[in-house]
Amino acid sequence: MEENVNFDNEVLAYLSTRKDQLIESHGEYISSHPEIREVLNDFLSSVLLHKPDNVFVYAKEYFHPFNPSP
Repeated sequence: MEENVNFDNEVLAYLSTRKDQLIESHGEYISSHPEIREVLNDFLSSVLLHKPDNVFVYAKEYFHPFNPSP
């Protein structure tokens, strides 16, 4: 039983470290691309204004004009 506790602690330590790495990496990316916050803020404002029943369909329609494919 003690082996499982050690394994769990190892897994938790790994996950904690990985979480910190991802937070740092994502923070750096967002800092170097401030337009992300603007796009998400505009989208969230639109969702709250329109209150769609299906947010996924609404997101598809909202972002469709930005799709570069023909």
